[in-house]
Amino acid sequence: MSAKSWELTNFCFECRKEQQNGDLKRCSACASALYCDAVCQKKHWPEHKRLCRPVEGNWSDKYRGCQDGSTHQGKLELITWTSEPDSDGERTGFGAVYLNEAEDVKTMFKKKFKGDEEKFFKWRPAAFRWTCCGLDGDQNFGCDHHDVRYPKPCMCDFCAMGKPLPDSIYYGAEASRMGLKLSRGPDPRSFNPRKSRTLCTWTNDYGARDVTFYSLSHRRSSFLKVSRRVSPRTAPI
Repeated sequence: MSAKSWELTNFCFECRKEQQNGDLKRCSACASALYCDAVCQKKHWPEHKRLCRPVEGNWSDKYRGCQDGSTHQGKLELITWTSEPDSDGERTGFGAVYLNEAEDVKTMFKKKFKGDEEKFFKWRPAAFRWTCCGLDGDQNFGCDHHDVRYPKPCMCDFCAMGKPLPDSIYYGAEASRMGLKLSRGPDPRSFNPRKSRTLCTWTNDYGARDVTFYSLSHRRSSFLKVSRRVSPRTAPI
């Protein structure tokens, strides 16, 4: 199994230009907001100052920034446990790989990466989860927390519909959600009447599980439209 690194793609929080994570500059206070340069950072400060908070000293702080401009409020945690069987009866183990590969991946983590979680994350982001929302580490489109306690509204389609997560998702067998006390939603700040009418019709036709996959493609489509706009806001930083 190759140990070639896989670099996450992200966007400048202001101008929305897409770049590799390592090519973007970081807010020195929270290490999570990403920018092309100081000009973009200064323009974005009026919005970012509400969410900016000091880093906690965990290596995953620098990866909290999401493509939609939100930030994960938890931390990256390495998945070391065995999942429940999925619909095909398959289980995953260490690193969120199928059980027949889990021991090889665990050995690679110890020998090739010397137990260094950040280096391992760069090689296999999907081996980790965000403790705030239960998303895999390689899904950095946004923080689907469904929780009103977080500073920025949840961006998922279920919260936009004003609906809690269905049983098939909330009680799913994914290793990334196991053991976390996650909100079922909805986040009332996220409700969008126009979007809700469209999505509710789509849900009734195809079922709740399919909405999850539609949610990802829909959000990316919406995000690409936003990425073409450049905010005129300016303020000192």
